Amino acid sequence: MTENNPENYEKLHEDYNKLMNEYKELRDNDASDDEINQKRTQLDEKQKEITEIFSKITGKEQ
Repeated sequence: MTENNPENYEKLHEDYNKLMNEYKELRDNDASDDEINQKRTQLDEKQKEITEIFSKITGKEQ
């Protein structure tokens, strides 16, 4: 499990941005629906991780 600290939170955001760029590239290059959906799932999972860690860092539920 990822540690709940600001450094890891920043790393997750970097990972998310990288995935988003890959997603946009797939979409722009007419990739298959399966490829696009797989990348979207990865983005959703990464966003969930970010939200969970943010909640633990700030002590607030999102």
